[in-house]
Amino acid sequence: MVVEYRGELVRRALADAREARYRAQDRDCYLFALGDSLVVDATRMGNLARLTNHSCAPSTYTKTLSVDGEARLVFFARSDIAPGQEVTYNYRFLAEEGEERLPCFCGAPTCSGFLT
Repeated sequence: MVVEYRGELVRRALADAREARYRAQDRDCYLFALGDSLVVDATRMGNLARLTNHSCAPSTYTKTLSVDGEARLVFFARSDIAPGQEVTYNYRFLAEEGEERLPCFCGAPTCSGFLT
């Protein structure tokens, strides 16, 4: 285990509304989906995990765990992470219908070219 992605656990509809509001205010947002119905919103209350960058060759993978009946999102190392090595995960997600594909600039040799 590297770090838990902390934030407010909200339903998908509320997360979608918040994302629209954050974008309208030209604010960064930190949303991480836990399946189809729940999202961790780390925008206003979260930890340093929300600042983890994307890579198409990530150093971690995520897993949802249940702790005392509550869903928790945890990053695990794919292999040993050296001191000073950047902790990354793969943001790759499905684009909404009609939404432009987001280009990827991670620089990994295996870069797919897109986040969506």
